[in-house]
Amino acid sequence: MQVPWVMNETEINQFVWATHRPWVPRPLVSIHVRQGDKAKEMKIAAFKDYMSLAHQLRNRFPYARSIWLSTEMEVCAASTL
Repeated sequence: MQVPWVMNETEINQFVWATHRPWVPRPLVSIHVRQGDKAKEMKIAAFKDYMSLAHQLRNRFPYARSIWLSTEMEVCAASTL
């Protein structure tokens, strides 16, 4: 199987992309936390506010048990542990 975005069709590339797909738990609540430089453009929310909203969504949609966090902020990622 040729994958257009794979530049080098090595044996390992063929193995990985031919039979495997990324695993993502579904359904899920996905949040993208932007803080840092985004404060120049808009008012930013505290991380606890993002998580509060995520938990409200999980309560409203009980099958969405996982929260997928996207962030560049190390402090946000570390606070989830």
